[in-house]
Amino acid sequence: MTNGSKRFPSKSASIVAMKDAGINFKTVLDVGVQAATQELIETCGDAMHYLFEPVTDYNAVIKKNYANVKHELINVAVSNVVGFRVLELKSIGGASSVTHSNVGDQIDPESQVKNKIKTITIDDFCNRRTPVGPELLKIDVDGHEFEILEGVTSSTSVVDAIIIESSPRNIERFISIISPKGYFLWDICDFCYYRNVLAQIDLVFVHERWAKNPGLRPLHLGGPFVWGDWAPFKERLKERPAG
Repeated sequence: MTNGSKRFPSKSASIVAMKDAGINFKTVLDVGVQAATQELIETCGDAMHYLFEPVTDYNAVIKKNYANVKHELINVAVSNVVGFRVLELKSIGGASSVTHSNVGDQIDPESQVKNKIKTITIDDFCNRRTPVGPELLKIDVDGHEFEILEGVTSSTSVVDAIIIESSPRNIERFISIISPKGYFLWDICDFCYYRNVLAQIDLVFVHERWAKNPGLRPLHLGGPFVWGDWAPFKERLKERPAG
């Protein structure tokens, strides 16, 4: 269990805090799993994981990493339309294997272009199965997030929480897009710096149906204020080694 004195701004701690508050995830929709999302394996190991990864190069390592987790690997690109697009692969930082992928222009289904990939939307996927909730949607797709969110409408009510990777400059845009769909920003975690400058964070959104849960909003709904539950981040850093 996570409480104020032990809380740390990581994806794992955020998920555990949501589960402690009663959102016991039964299904994980992992968009852009690459080789694995270790935090989701560790915190939601008993859930069903739907793994969306268009790069088939990762298939073998995914199957190995999820050998003890209920999962279905789906080699498609999640987008804003159902169809086909060009999959662009690249490696950065001197890596010898694929490190990043981008979804290019929409193409004709009969096209013989190299690296053609099928695209689906979250709405389309959710509408074709019987939901088992609560459900967690994680999106980590290197810049394709906004198109994916176009395929998540307010009718996709089976999704209880969304975790999405963002740059600092996109935080406001994500809030403006996701809030009208029925979600509120609940947490910010996994701060990443590049050359001393904040470069990346994860935003955690929770569906409005959980807004009256005191475990998720203790400052507003949890009764009298208790100083012992107040945990400044700088104090938590003192308890962790540098690095």
